[in-house]
Amino acid sequence: MNPDPSRRGCAQSRGRFGYNGGLHFRIDHRGVSISDLLQQADLCVKCGLCLPHCPTYRLSGDEGESPRGRIALVQGWAQGRIGGERLYRHLDRCLGCRNCERMCPSEVPYGRLLAETRIAQRAQGRRAGDRLDRLVLDLMPKAPFWGQAQALLKVYQKGPARVLAAVAPQRIRRLNALMPADAGLFDAYGLHPAIGDKRGRVGLFTGCVGRMADRPALAAAIRVLRAWGFEVWVPAGQRCCGALDLHQGDQAQAEALATINRGAFEGQGLAALIGVASGCTAHLAEYDQWGAGWSMPVRDISDFLAAVGPPQGLELRPVRRKVSLHTPCSLRNSLRAESGPARLLALVPGLEVEPLDDGGLCCGAAGGYLVLQPEMAERLREAPLEALRRAAREQLLTSNTGCKLHLAAGLRQAGLDVRVAHPAEVAAEAISAKGSVG
Repeated sequence: MNPDPSRRGCAQSRGRFGYNGGLHFRIDHRGVSISDLLQQADLCVKCGLCLPHCPTYRLSGDEGESPRGRIALVQGWAQGRIGGERLYRHLDRCLGCRNCERMCPSEVPYGRLLAETRIAQRAQGRRAGDRLDRLVLDLMPKAPFWGQAQALLKVYQKGPARVLAAVAPQRIRRLNALMPADAGLFDAYGLHPAIGDKRGRVGLFTGCVGRMADRPALAAAIRVLRAWGFEVWVPAGQRCCGALDLHQGDQAQAEALATINRGAFEGQGLAALIGVASGCTAHLAEYDQWGAGWSMPVRDISDFLAAVGPPQGLELRPVRRKVSLHTPCSLRNSLRAESGPARLLALVPGLEVEPLDDGGLCCGAAGGYLVLQPEMAERLREAPLEALRRAAREQLLTSNTGCKLHLAAGLRQAGLDVRVAHPAEVAAEAISAKGSVG
């Protein structure tokens, strides 16, 4: 097969997109080409090597819950041979973790295929979830940027949160349980100066859910980057990365958000755009699949800090603690930066780091998945929770906001006294007081 060279992926496709030289079709305002879908799907030879790496297949043993089964369903749907809710149910239950893509000998661009299928189905009027699910997913990227978001959050924490925890339907209680008790809006926007000799300027992406529910990780990121000798540009004009919208097939909104974010970060002389949540960072790194890309590299913060190393003269204090390290799917399969957190944490004296023995499968957070598929999300969370019981560690470190919230809620529910944090938070602990923000 020799597709039009103008439609090929870039030379960095293995590192950036998770496949090497495979078909890479751009989508424009006219929508998805069914022939493009079929060409991508036809790369799958149905060998089954992906099956042991698929979380939903491992749980169900159902061929329709496997990557090759879903690809066959996409082929049947695109050819007009099958349809209906059974088809949609199997596709909706895909996490988009891309474990299969990384293991595929045929280098099928599964993540791309899944995204384009959801775009095409939305164009036909079909969206996953019921009205309440869709309302939640529509609000999640927007609510943290409302003008009164901080006041509304405080009101919610004082009363409605406790009421919902006691009397709300189970699906609402699940969502309510995700919000940490110390949630508060991140608002440290502007330019944060480097400490010591300046090594460059970087941008920090805050995200939407992260802005409301992961303020400690964002504050820690600024602290460590400054101590490493970097100016940190945190524009107030940035918005959600667009991943949640794209997961729902809303290409137009995802592209609109990409345009806003490029406007907020471009033209600032940035050496890199740094993300704290690996799910957001992975989507940012793939902007050029959905329109214009970046003039700078997009990097996970742990991978960036470990690569450049601390500046000469910066001594990190010991942090004497035993921790388990969770690797999000987006860090491993999309960004291919799974070694970054371990390399960063290896710089911290006294820290004992043990990889979380969860079988390398998705924890079940997966963006909006925990809203649309809460039962499956909870079943998938059982493996990492059991691994944490066995490990008996004081703290769990993870590099994605959604994973952090999902796992922390599960730990609270299970009565396990394990604190959940971002690797950057531990690195920030190891920095002396002169490295603080402000």
